[in-house]
Amino acid sequence: MKKSSYITLLLSTLGFLFLGLGMSMSLLPTWHLFQTGIVLGIIGLIILFITWLVYRRMTNKPRLNLNKRTIGISCLTFLGVMVFGLGMNLTMVYHQEILGIVIGTIGIFLLLALIPVTVGLKK
Repeated sequence: MKKSSYITLLLSTLGFLFLGLGMSMSLLPTWHLFQTGIVLGIIGLIILFITWLVYRRMTNKPRLNLNKRTIGISCLTFLGVMVFGLGMNLTMVYHQEILGIVIGTIGIFLLLALIPVTVGLKK
């Protein structure tokens, strides 16, 4: 295993651990740890962003070009994640299962739309 892959694996595991724990703490009202969960989730996101930067630096990838395509892909990703999260919240927190499942499915399809947008479709 390459050094860059191992470091990326360790940092991303740590980041997703913080993010998942923070989400769980925020979404479970019986724990009464909403603010702490938000802080842990933000720490997890920061660790994941640092992981992305470290991986790009270790693999000698060029700087990211900010053009219309990159901004559009980022907006589609953000929209898909937010719609998917809204569906999860409606289902888990507000107990509106049918509406939450429908909205969550729309979010999944928005995220699946990233595959042909980023990679493209081939014969």
